[in-house]
Formats: sequence, C-alpha cells, structure tokens
Amino acid sequence: MPQHNNPPMEKPVAPVQPDLDDCCNRGCYPCVFDTYDDAMDRYRAAMKLWEKQKAGKP
Repeated sequence: MPQHNNPPMEKPVAPVQPDLDDCCNRGCYPCVFDTYDDAMDRYRAAMKLWEKQKAGKP
C-alpha cells in the first residue's frame, strides 16, 4: 500500500498584535482585537499541527 507523505509544513507565523490606537473605541464588530484573537486561535491550532509534524506524530 502506498504511503502518503505530506510535505513538511512551514512554521506558522504569529499574527501582529494591533496597537491600542488601532481600535476606534466605537464598539465595532468585529473589533481589530476580536480579529486578532481569532487569528491567534488559528495560529495556536496551526502551531500544534506543526509541532506534531515536527515530532513525527500522525
């Protein structure tokens, strides 16, 4: 049975945290900080996958 080897993932890059001045304080949805939090969630998940792949775990 053929093995499917995935090419190595590149290490994920963390999103840039917005400055406090980037928020207009008008209650926008999504706020730049909400968008950043979502990006950080995706980054953390990608890092877990990258670390598993780096360790050779399926």
